[in-house]
Formats: sequence, structure tokens, C-alpha cells
Amino acid sequence: MMKKLIMAVAAMLALGVQAYPRVSEQQVSQDTSKRMSVSYVLNEPAVVVADILVDDEPVPSSRRWTFAGETNQRVAAGRHTFSWKPRKEGYAGNSLDNVRVKIRAYALDRPPDYMTVGVAEPCDVRYYESADRVPGGVTNDVYKTEKMLFRLIPAANVSWIMGCTAYESLVNNPVVAAREVPHKVTLSSDYYIGVYPVTQGQYYKMTGERPSTFKNRADRDLRPVETVAYQTLRGTSSTEWLGWPQEGHDVLAGSVFRDFRDRAGIEFDLPTDAQWEYAARAGARTLFYTGETSLGSLENIAWCAQNSFDEQGQQNETHAVGMKLPNAFGLYDLLGNVFEMCLDVHGNMTSSEAVDPIGPNAAAGSARVMRGGCYSSVAGAATAGLHDCSLALRNMCGQDSGVSDRGFRLVCPAVAVR
Repeated sequence: MMKKLIMAVAAMLALGVQAYPRVSEQQVSQDTSKRMSVSYVLNEPAVVVADILVDDEPVPSSRRWTFAGETNQRVAAGRHTFSWKPRKEGYAGNSLDNVRVKIRAYALDRPPDYMTVGVAEPCDVRYYESADRVPGGVTNDVYKTEKMLFRLIPAANVSWIMGCTAYESLVNNPVVAAREVPHKVTLSSDYYIGVYPVTQGQYYKMTGERPSTFKNRADRDLRPVETVAYQTLRGTSSTEWLGWPQEGHDVLAGSVFRDFRDRAGIEFDLPTDAQWEYAARAGARTLFYTGETSLGSLENIAWCAQNSFDEQGQQNETHAVGMKLPNAFGLYDLLGNVFEMCLDVHGNMTSSEAVDPIGPNAAAGSARVMRGGCYSSVAGAATAGLHDCSLALRNMCGQDSGVSDRGFRLVCPAVAVR
């Protein structure tokens, strides 16, 4: 019995060693310009991240712009180097005497919480452990124009209730109660989702096009892109090719997603209805993710009909992303600003438990799910609290046309690439 126990413990230890990539032989040097170079050896492919500490304090996000080389990215096994330029970051007087380096390695199938992807060629992919480690901070305009910022959603094998529950006032509306039936859902995988909806600036760099209605505004590049059709993103459907869900995450040649996937090497797509709701709720079971249901609480997190007027105060319109409060996952603009398209064909929910739900077959209809409300959504309609800007209510949109209140947010698998 004792022999079996010892063998079991030894096997567990062996598995533990294999589960975590190892960093060794770390060395730090500094040249005459004060640039610091760090070398290390990695025992297997992994995502490598690093902290440089000055006087035992990690270099803050505002001073991480000059990190360069083989860190914060997928790295092959072997010896590697990266560098940091303290003078350019405002640390002109520092030497190796008060500097330390901490390097960590993540398994490729469980990368760090944040990922950035360059929008234009080359689509540089980088990974960061937390919002505090993202260079410049997550609200920096770079991540609304030049790069895309993604947050890892820890959803694998977590069971939760999707739909409109008794905790939400929408349940009092008979139409909503019949359509958004609460039911247990389990997603089998973690995934990355955009911290912001895709902006006009990002879309222009992706496609060279500016389809948006509000493209003549001074801050247009920071506003969500709209007036883009579902089919433009994934490809024109036909009797031979119906797309999701029959063809899974396949997209057609010439589509926006096909071109961007080819450049970035990442399988970007729209979120499923369930992925969107799980990420948006971030554990909330109330109408809004603030835990409150008042108009005032909505205006703190969303651009809606009550607060989205133009400079003349005459009409509602989109606004720059990231200006309202985020949810518990650190995601912005999930409610209001623009509706966000999902993959699923729209249909009534049922009470049946579901694992990785994909919605009705595309042959059953063409209307797709869109979520979250928009800049012209009215807070607290007369019908028993019905509200477009809610975590439960699902609206629908056509596949082949784009309108000014509809945009999108990207998701991709939670696996390290590049």
C-alpha cells in the first residue's frame, strides 16, 4: 500500500513538473547606453512574461513601452533575450545595483489574461498577466486604434444560468419571459474577447474602408465601427454555404475575417450568444452589470438615449469607446453605444441544459442575435421594464445589411499563437 502511495505521489509530481514550462540560466547585463539585456533558457515552447523591478517596485505599465525581444510572446525552447531602455522610460540614473528581473513561463494552452494584437501588418501578438502590465494601461488610445486588446474569459466547465431570471425585471414582460427562458449553460473552453468593440480606426486599418455613419466626427477613430453587415464580416451566404453553425467557424475567402485571420494567424470570429452573455455578465444576475437597475446606474456604464447626444444636443450618436465604467472582467461598452452582433441565428431559448450552445440551424432563418442595446436605446420602456440595454434581452438583425446602431466585438480561442 505504501509503495502504491509513493508511486502515485511521484507520478503527480512528475505531472506537475511537466505542466509548467521552466525558465533557467537567467542573466542580466547593461551596456554603456544603460540599455538592459536579459537572457534566459526555456525548456519547452511557452508564453514568456517578465517584470523588471527598480528598487523592488515593478516597472509600471506607463514605462513598459521599450520592452523588446523575446518576452510577452510565444517563445520556442532554447536560449532567448529581451531588452529594456530605462533612460527612455524616465529611469536615467539606474544601474544593475537596484534592478531585478522576474521571468515566468505560461503553458501555450493557458496563456496570460491579456493579449494585444496589431491591426496592421505585421500583426504583432503580445501577452500580459494583468491590466497593470499592459504597456500604457488598458485605456490607452493605442488599444482603440493601432492594436486590439483582448481579455481572457475563464469560462471552461463553469455552469451558469443564461437568460432572464427572477432577479431581473425583464421577467415581468411576457414576450421576454417566453423568449429568454433561463436555463443552465456550460462552456467547455476559455476564450479571449475584445476589451472594446472594434473601432472605426481599427476597422480602417483592417480593411482600408470607412463604412460608418459617424465617420465625419473629429474622434471617429475612437468610436465603434458600425454600418457593417454580418455577411461582410464572415462572407456572403448561399444555398451551398450557410456558414455558422453548419460550417462552424469557417469564413469565406474575401471576407473581413478571412483576411484578418490570414494576417494575424488567429481564428477571430463573432462571439456566440452564450459567450457574449457570459462575458458581459461577469457573474452579475441583475439587469445591468453594476448590480443596480436605475437609469443613473445605466448612464455610468452605457451610452444610451438619455446621454448620447451630439455636441449640439440634437441627436443621439455613438461615442468613443472606453469612456464608461467596465464590468468585473474589465470589458467596456457591452451595454449601449452599439448593438453587438453574435454568431447565432435568433430563436427562443428553452429550459433545457446546454453545453456550448450554437443557436438554431442557419436554414431555420436568417436573423442573427445582437446584444447590449445602443446609443438610441430608451431606458425603462413602458412595458414592464423592457430595456434594450440589459444583460438578458436579445434583439435580432439581418445578415446582409448594416445600420448605424450595430457593431461587433471579436473573440478567439484561448491558446497562444505566434
